[in-house]
Formats: sequence, C-alpha cells, structure tokens
Amino acid sequence: RLWISSDDGGLCYYAPDREAFTPVKLAKRGMEHNVHALCLVGDSLYVGTYAQGMNVVNVKTMDVANIPVFVGENGEAIDASAYAICCDRQQRIWVGTFNVVAVFHPETQKFSNVKEVGVPVNDIMQDCDDCLWVATDGNGLWSCSKEGEWKHYTDFGNGKTAEGSRLLVNSLFEDKDSTLWVGTANGLFCYDRAADSFSRVKLLNEEPSVLGVAAVEGNLWLTTSAGLLCY
Repeated sequence: RLWISSDDGGLCYYAPDREAFTPVKLAKRGMEHNVHALCLVGDSLYVGTYAQGMNVVNVKTMDVANIPVFVGENGEAIDASAYAICCDRQQRIWVGTFNVVAVFHPETQKFSNVKEVGVPVNDIMQDCDDCLWVATDGNGLWSCSKEGEWKHYTDFGNGKTAEGSRLLVNSLFEDKDSTLWVGTANGLFCYDRAADSFSRVKLLNEEPSVLGVAAVEGNLWLTTSAGLLCY
C-alpha cells in the first residue's frame, strides 16, 4: 500500500491490487487533520500533523491513537505539530516539531533528548555513520553524532555564514555510495565527510529550491521549484 498525506484531506492509502484510494479517519469529529509527516515502524504508522499532535495508526486494524500535545519527561508541554518523523537504527523515534527535535517513547507517550533548533523541522534522517541530520526551515542544518554531540551548519559552500534562503533546508538524502545530498531553498549541496563541509551542485543558471531528492539507477531525481530534474 502507498500511504498519502494531505493538507486538508487527512490520510489515505492506495491499494494497487484494487486500484483504489481509501481514506483513514484521523479526527473523531470536525475537519480532518493536516498531515505533514509519515513514518512506518512495524505495524505502526506515525502521522505528524499541523497543530493536531501526532497520530499512531495500526496498519492492520486501522485503529488510530492520537497524542494531542507533546509532553517532555518532566511533564512540560513541548508542541503540538510534527513535520518530520524518523525511526533510526536504534529504534528511536525522532520527531521534529515547530521548535525542537526530540525522541518519542511509545510506552510512556513522552519525549526525551529534546534539542531546541528554534524553527520548524522539515526533515530528519540517519546516515551510514549513525549520525542524525536535521533540516530546518530557516536555521540551517543540524547533526547529532552517535555519541550525542550536536553541531550546527549554516555555511553551504561559500565560506561565510549563509543568510536568508540558504538557511532553509528542505530535504536530506543519502545514496548507495553513502553520499549525503542536501536540498535547500538555494539549490542542491553535497556533503564532504573528510572536510566536514558542503559544496554546491550546479543544476541551472538560477538555482531552484530543491524540495525532495531520490535516486533511481544511479541518477538523482529532484523535485524543485523549476519542476522535476534528473542529475
């Protein structure tokens, strides 16, 4: 099944064998949730929303549990929006909110390892070195090593601290050769692990905003403000 999120239409899935779309009711009443993030962990689909918390859908029974407000280990309210969710190889469920990134614990429904990034989180991924990468909407890129050390990146290839659109990081992707690609509002960048730095990848005369990155048969496919590009 192909799971599809939408802004005002909530959640649905496409069944290829039936060639049909089926909605999954998230809201008990009123308008459907604005869905912005999906992450499948076993039989549980974690669904991040705007201002309506996070839903956990059992993909076998379609039962839905809602966590309306994100709460820290000491009972403090953190947020109620999630635009990025990632389950790492250690089975930690990382959730990016409008202000922080944190680990969600299903057994207690509380959050730990809270890291404030100050702006909405657009994407989260773990690379081949077990380093966590966090893309933000206006505050650059963050990484967390497997030892738990955080680092903040605002320099994308020009030797100076980036400003404006360059700080808007939309997407992250690691290919089969362990190369990390970073899609920003000011083009595509490639990470050099040895130098711990980023270099721009020339796409067009005017660099488009790169919204998503995927690889097929050795080519990168990019969804951008200039349409679909193959690199």
